Amino acid sequence: MSVILNTSRSEALRGAPLDSWIALSEDETRVVATGATYEEVAMRLDDAGDKDSVILKTRKSWLPLAICGHAPSTSSQGTTRVAKPLEPSGCHEPAN
Repeated sequence: MSVILNTSRSEALRGAPLDSWIALSEDETRVVATGATYEEVAMRLDDAGDKDSVILKTRKSWLPLAICGHAPSTSSQGTTRVAKPLEPSGCHEPAN
């Protein structure tokens, strides 16, 4: 089972440069600054008068996401709300 998160935040992160420091807007829907260091991004935000953005470091590469032990449960409107347990056979050790 694979789960792809299609949120504004995940879309912004997917488009962000890898192995960089980035700043996400206060609502975390878009990248507003990037840089090689935390200080570089913080300075860009200060220069823009932005005090509300979230600064974080992106990964060197995107890895597949595997969630074992729970499957999403959906409401009648189709939105995910809680996870329900899977059978133990729902998870497998990665192949070497």
